[in-house]
Amino acid sequence: MFKILIAEDDREPRQLFQHVLTKNGYAAVGVSNGEEALAAMDTSYYDLIISDIMMPKLDGYELVRCREAGNSIPVLMITAKDAFDDMSRLRLRQRRLYGQARQRKRDGAARQRTAA
Repeated sequence: MFKILIAEDDREPRQLFQHVLTKNGYAAVGVSNGEEALAAMDTSYYDLIISDIMMPKLDGYELVRCREAGNSIPVLMITAKDAFDDMSRLRLRQRRLYGQARQRKRDGAARQRTAA
């Protein structure tokens, strides 16, 4: 059975991940921080690690760095909802700026045609 380690300090999402993964036939083990994840990896093999980026004691980035050298277990990094909201706002702003730049370009091209 495919075994997945979930390192997430927030209990609700950790339990949700575990429930969904178990329901879909995976063996899911949850821990609440990076130190617990390292301890779990010392005692058992995992096919995949799902890790929160911001955790107490040892964050997700440090967890990845602390894995044994040559460890090829894939890691899926997750982060808080606020970060995704920030990214969405940034994308919307970029689209708006891109749209404004395209409009200025069209306006400039139209002025050039009318001037000619």
